[in-house]
Amino acid sequence: MYLNICFLIIVLVFTGMGCARRPPLPDQTAIPVSQPLPLDGSWRLSSGHTGSIFRIDKGRMFFVDKQKPLPKNSPLLNHAIIKNPKNPSAADLVRRPGEVIMQDIQKTANPMIYSGQAFFYDAKRRLFALSAAELQISTSTSLVMKIPPNPAAGLMEEISDGFLRESLDNQAMFDQALLPPKPTPKSRSEKRSRDAGMDRKVIPIPMDKMESGGQLSKSAQDFIEQTLKETQAANGWINIKLPVNAPDAVVRNLKDLGVDTQVDNHISFYELVIVKP
Repeated sequence: MYLNICFLIIVLVFTGMGCARRPPLPDQTAIPVSQPLPLDGSWRLSSGHTGSIFRIDKGRMFFVDKQKPLPKNSPLLNHAIIKNPKNPSAADLVRRPGEVIMQDIQKTANPMIYSGQAFFYDAKRRLFALSAAELQISTSTSLVMKIPPNPAAGLMEEISDGFLRESLDNQAMFDQALLPPKPTPKSRSEKRSRDAGMDRKVIPIPMDKMESGGQLSKSAQDFIEQTLKETQAANGWINIKLPVNAPDAVVRNLKDLGVDTQVDNHISFYELVIVKP
């Protein structure tokens, strides 16, 4: 009799747990594909469970697998995104490879922003729902997914996730998408000049010149702002390569200036890359 009661209790407990478990997200094989995008490739979650690897592939973003999480002191972590434990993102809840967190990803008029439909978990209804979302290219190596509040769909506050680039299917396509629009040539001489190629200049910046008290130094900021202004006026752009131990504050400062950054494991200083027509 005692064993029967124990068995009944165990069955009830596990049955209750099963009812409380969330439903699965749709599998990537069930989601229609679109044309290849510059974002197609592997991306690591940089907020929340940083060991989760996702893939963007022809309009879909889905979970691939879990790897070793990033160190807590890694400069690659996106500390600007504050997670609400009562409102977890789909990226934090994935379990099975192939589970989709965003679909219908497509280009917009802004080459730095992609639109789509992202899943969020409605805890009250215990189901995943879709809502309009954006993928924003924040730097040349990072993305931010944002799902704005949508009370009609049951989402009362914004959900954000950061992602770090692991690899791209087509680096050239991605780089081309980030290029500023080329001016319409007004003469044959201008066309020949434009087609002659781009000039690339690399300026190494020592860490003691770039940093001050863990922040971007005032002299470095002034120099970068002036260089950025002059380069953009010439229809060019700049990129800064970072050492792996670059302080978080410096990375954020550069992002606030609108500068693309890229971590380089082989350097112990900063490199300012200037590209002009």
